[in-house]
Amino acid sequence: IGDEPPADGYPEADAVATTPINKEALRAAEIPFIGHTEIFGALTGTPDPLTMFETNDLRVFFLTRHKSLRDMLDDITKDNIKETERKLSYLQDGFDVPSESIESHTQLTSPSGWKGAVGTDQKAENTKGGVVYANATVLPFHEIDAADAADPNFSALIAEMGQTVSLFGKTYKYEDYPVLQVEIDEVRDQYAGKTDEEIKVILQKTKMYKEMKEYYISSYELLSSTDKDGNDIASVLGNNFLVINNVAPSQYTYTSSNYSLNAETCYRISVWARTYNVTGKGASIEFYLGSANEKENPLIFSGIGTAEGQNGTTAWTKYVFYVKTLDENVTAANIKLSLGKYDADDKSALATGYAMFDAIEFEIVDEADFDSAVAGDFVAVRTIAKDSQQGAVGGEDETTEPENNFNLEQLSWMIPTIIIAVIIVVVVVVMLYKKLKKPAKAKAVAHSSEAIVEKRNKYEDFNE
Repeated sequence: IGDEPPADGYPEADAVATTPINKEALRAAEIPFIGHTEIFGALTGTPDPLTMFETNDLRVFFLTRHKSLRDMLDDITKDNIKETERKLSYLQDGFDVPSESIESHTQLTSPSGWKGAVGTDQKAENTKGGVVYANATVLPFHEIDAADAADPNFSALIAEMGQTVSLFGKTYKYEDYPVLQVEIDEVRDQYAGKTDEEIKVILQKTKMYKEMKEYYISSYELLSSTDKDGNDIASVLGNNFLVINNVAPSQYTYTSSNYSLNAETCYRISVWARTYNVTGKGASIEFYLGSANEKENPLIFSGIGTAEGQNGTTAWTKYVFYVKTLDENVTAANIKLSLGKYDADDKSALATGYAMFDAIEFEIVDEADFDSAVAGDFVAVRTIAKDSQQGAVGGEDETTEPENNFNLEQLSWMIPTIIIAVIIVVVVVVMLYKKLKKPAKAKAVAHSSEAIVEKRNKYEDFNE
């Protein structure tokens, strides 16, 4: 590893496979890094990187690494634990991926760490969702004429698209575009040396390209990076966002992986969202509190895009949840992003259109930040009450004196203990009884022998 990165930068990588490192050899060679984590930290400019092991849904972070047992014990301090906890609390999901291929720009891809699902009694074909490339230069759209179609660069682009292209939920297949023989005859001179079948495919892809251009331009507003106050937030959003497109009244929801909230801690969770031509109940963002969720009063922003004063299309808006836990941990908390809502009694709650989400942040904040938060249209504040494990959530502490009722469930685990105790007592009593009985029996036997001897002596005296 050199002191300076290459002039053209390091190549991008989706993943890195590492082999074991001989720590002793690194030290002997006076290399300033003791492990992979430190090496990657130097390459990425990360001053204090963390090591994480992941298996299934379990993630393990290291508080210390590559230290002696003595130094490790010295580093396990309250301050170090709280600082590491603060680092781990910060999560940002911008749905950005390093790939720059044409396919990644024109197809919806599944977001890592999220699960998508259609609502109850909904049809999957009525809705599509996934991560979409949000850069306006995704494809070099321009007016297409015969000269464009004959241009080798254009033909190469069409060929690279492949047979199927998806864009914002709409799927294109060049085979779906009919070409008449007269159309082939009209352009045959432009494609000397090509068969009619080859010319047909070029014309099919050209037609597909034209429609994609028209559809893309008509949906150009989807790529806007302007927030509700007119600010350009492209640097916040990045190149990708998560989109849900319902082509018919439906509900579709993306649910994040689970988080655990520590007791006596304040959190801030923020999500950027916008809508385009939505109907019904619009989009929603819910921070589900798991064991502390209150069914009648969920922590949710709903009606996004269809609330009063909105006409179905809204600019990027930041929605923020402030949550404070008291004396209990909260398990299985997650974020739910939806377009439409299933209601058996109200079909109008289902929605069509586009809902877009991006730049999700999850972090621990100071209590002062929580106390200064003011609930409003774009901010929700919640203190989780002490009895949260029973599902109560609210801003006031409510305590209830425990009832002094006899609990049969507690007796169930006591019964085996009682039986064992009785058996032990019986055994001890029997042993004591046997122990005390032996001397008495011996004494009785001794007395009986003496009586026999005395009687025999008297008998002999009598005979004499």
